Amino acid sequence: MQRDELDLRGGASPAEPAFSERFILLLDILGFSELVEERPAKEIFSIIERALHCTHDWTKKFPYWPLKTIYFSDTFLVYYEGEEFNAQFSALVDVARKTLTALLSDGVPVRGAITFGQFEMRDSQQGETVFFGKALIDAAKAEKTENWIGVLATPSCWRCLQKEFGYDLELDEQEHRWLRRADGALLLNPLGLPSDAYAKLKNDLKRPVNEWKLREYPTAIWAFRFLVEQARRYSEAGDFSSREAAKYQATLAFLKKLLPQEQYEWLEQVAPRVPSLSVVRVSLC
Repeated sequence: MQRDELDLRGGASPAEPAFSERFILLLDILGFSELVEERPAKEIFSIIERALHCTHDWTKKFPYWPLKTIYFSDTFLVYYEGEEFNAQFSALVDVARKTLTALLSDGVPVRGAITFGQFEMRDSQQGETVFFGKALIDAAKAEKTENWIGVLATPSCWRCLQKEFGYDLELDEQEHRWLRRADGALLLNPLGLPSDAYAKLKNDLKRPVNEWKLREYPTAIWAFRFLVEQARRYSEAGDFSSREAAKYQATLAFLKKLLPQEQYEWLEQVAPRVPSLSVVRVSLC
């Protein structure tokens, strides 16, 4: 055997499999250390279970579009096992929104990123599954550089969809699903209220609370209330410039720009009046 043919791994040299390209979602719970210190373990486990249910619920509804979730400490990693790019992105956007609002409604801030690129899941000879790839690195970098509460999709996502499917980004922007930033990142509407939600719910303010159609969009309203209350708490303490205070102010400024004015104002009116989370959870069971 020639020197340049030596296999230093001690065996035949199989051809290296090509990298797989796919969409992935990375979510990071903010302030997780404080959460663990301040809340009972049982409560934290329940919160995480409700967040994980968002992925499980999707897979139950669409078993032909399977999603896989890895959760460790403060991090969720969600990816799609199939090869259909359009289905991958749609699934991750839906799960990102539902997971985000589920955690915010529990008073847990979270930030994340959806990216497209190389991502590998390979089994080692010892049986462990190894996860790595540029998409994972890009998602971690994108999430860490932000100082607001929410999920963004990097330009690699919509550029891939435009190339493969002629994705109409402007249509989604008109429906207030995204806000496109100057750098090309898409900032996801975390509340998930459809464009006709305001028309359906605006009359609720004229009715007793127990007659509201709240069960259609409960987590969106709780999530919004949490953001408003946290921003107010920092403001009342005279904190307008710390990184913690700024991320809540930035998130509300983003929502105010993204949502139609009448919908934002409706949320401001309705959020303080919604029943407590525990009361409504009982009524929804």
